[in-house]
Amino acid sequence: MAASLAIAAPAQAASWHGISGDTWSDSNKWYTSSTIRQKSGEGPVWIKFSRMPRFSSGTVDGIKWELIPVGASGTLTGKLVMYNEGTTYELHGGMANYKQFKNSFARTSTCTSNCGHGFAGEQLY
Repeated sequence: MAASLAIAAPAQAASWHGISGDTWSDSNKWYTSSTIRQKSGEGPVWIKFSRMPRFSSGTVDGIKWELIPVGASGTLTGKLVMYNEGTTYELHGGMANYKQFKNSFARTSTCTSNCGHGFAGEQLY
């Protein structure tokens, strides 16, 4: 009788990663990051912002976000629109382990005069 030994692979766990960047002034102009991100562990992808684009008045403008698959066309998500700093948003409900993607984003409103285009936060993947 032969004995067999099964060794389980270590579990992958998602972790938070810093994100930051700038949007275009035109809300119809999307920027797709060149950074390739890879999902660690199967499960959701989350995002939260500590700073979002702003109007010249200082009021927060929203940001539109989607996940673009690497090596394939289309998107992994619909366009999620977010308006609140400090709120955690789910971008994808169940992404596969090792799935590679890029972030693509745009501000929600066109703003060309003394606007803040920068954002910062974290993304869990």
